[in-house]
Amino acid sequence: MKKYISILCFAILCITCNSDEDLDQLEDLNLEIFQENYKGIFTTLDGQERGALDIKFSENENFVTADLILSTGEVITVFTDQITDLGNRKEITFMSTDLSFTMTTNQEGETIHIDAVNFRGLESSIVTSRNTELAPLTTVTGTFTCDMCPPPLDNTSIESFNFLFTNASGNDTNITTQTTLNGIVYVGVATQSNCNIDGDQTTCSINSGTTAGVTGIAFTAGDGPVTWSGTHTFDNGPSGADDCSTIAGEWQWDSPILGTIEGAFASDVMNNCTPGSAQKRILVFHETNGFRHGGAITNGISMFENFGNENNDWITDNSQDSSVFNSSNLEQYDAVVFLNTSGTDETDDDLLTDSEKEAFEDFIESGKGFIGIHAATDTYRNGIWDFYNELVGGIVQTSPNHTDNNYNADIEVMTSHPIVDFLGPVGSVWNKDEEYYYWELNGGQLSDDNMVLLEVEQTGNNSYDMARPITWYKESMSYDHDNNESTPNIMITDIRSFYTALGHNGGDYSNNTNFRTMLKNATLWAINTTSTIN
Repeated sequence: MKKYISILCFAILCITCNSDEDLDQLEDLNLEIFQENYKGIFTTLDGQERGALDIKFSENENFVTADLILSTGEVITVFTDQITDLGNRKEITFMSTDLSFTMTTNQEGETIHIDAVNFRGLESSIVTSRNTELAPLTTVTGTFTCDMCPPPLDNTSIESFNFLFTNASGNDTNITTQTTLNGIVYVGVATQSNCNIDGDQTTCSINSGTTAGVTGIAFTAGDGPVTWSGTHTFDNGPSGADDCSTIAGEWQWDSPILGTIEGAFASDVMNNCTPGSAQKRILVFHETNGFRHGGAITNGISMFENFGNENNDWITDNSQDSSVFNSSNLEQYDAVVFLNTSGTDETDDDLLTDSEKEAFEDFIESGKGFIGIHAATDTYRNGIWDFYNELVGGIVQTSPNHTDNNYNADIEVMTSHPIVDFLGPVGSVWNKDEEYYYWELNGGQLSDDNMVLLEVEQTGNNSYDMARPITWYKESMSYDHDNNESTPNIMITDIRSFYTALGHNGGDYSNNTNFRTMLKNATLWAINTTSTIN
């Protein structure tokens, strides 16, 4: 993690190893050693430009340099010698065509305020603090979006959500945030806690408010409290060019005028950590309230465990207890598999409770993966959970549900994709015995946004026997969030959902090479590890 270390060892070493003549040359170069340092976060009031600020005083305070590193990667450097000593405080004026501001500090070196911030003609804001060895600072720039903002707010706009961490390397960390909203900058407070080291990276919980681990008020906007929670992942190595921070979470504003408004926030790409050595993890869920494919479930769990262990690609957990669907538990997983689940929540034996559904929806919307196998489309077949039905991509029809088991048919490759490319180019055929599902009648449906990978040939003379999709994926979906046709659906993007209607027979999970390879590739895709797909 970024750790500021104020040392002069290199300069001292150079001086002690040089002759008197060399020292004279160094003096002639008027070498300045930076000593006092401030770090900060920057945004224009419109929220369209943001960055991190690094301010350094020379040792004798003859001049100051300010580096503004924009989220685009552009670096703007401003030098100044306009330092005014006002007795108990100093006033430093920075002036350039790109960036201008006035900074005032007190005798202890604390920033009193920064005024008149202007970035290329745009009114702007800077939040800064002194960076010391005892209280090192880390800056992370980011943005937030509003999922369903009513007027005058804009659903499509992206505004600034920046972070200034004090002692960001672990627990008991204080956070200052800088957020823009409709031309106003709000400065908020937050904490970091519950840090877990995994390989060469650490992941912590971050929450608005002043109490560690508890989500409180970050700031008040329009007389309404703003709260948020999320995660912060950073590297554990020494400070250097590879420093990184990845932040993501959800925010909520309880506006007394507009009602409750929610959205997401995330750090800018330039800050983010690349995947480290932390191993991926999947959850295989196999609860059933309808028909239970016992052999397929048992063999399927073993297949996922064995595949994960082969190259240490992932760790496999499995459960038929829906209580695993809570936010804190789901955080550890990169994908969830619905392995021949079945049933609804119409009976007392609920498959998922309302809170468990909400946690799973948040999991998917965060970009984590989903794999549905066979009877996963026989789950919530009554359509009461539209999010799930659209995620899995279909509902199997009733009366009849499918062909006879072990019906032999050709399956055709419809789309080139890493999951199925091993079968050959588009048009290649795989012959397989299977219980082939129907989608057309009696409550059956297929989502319009399915990206079809495999299609089974005609399996009979009925309309529902016609050639039809049997395996697909999707990276976006639209769903009815309130079971009200008069309100617009919610669209979510950047998801990873795979489904195959194959997988009725338990033996396929042990012996069918094509079926097994497809599910292995689908898992690697769902956990975003496509580089290892064969």
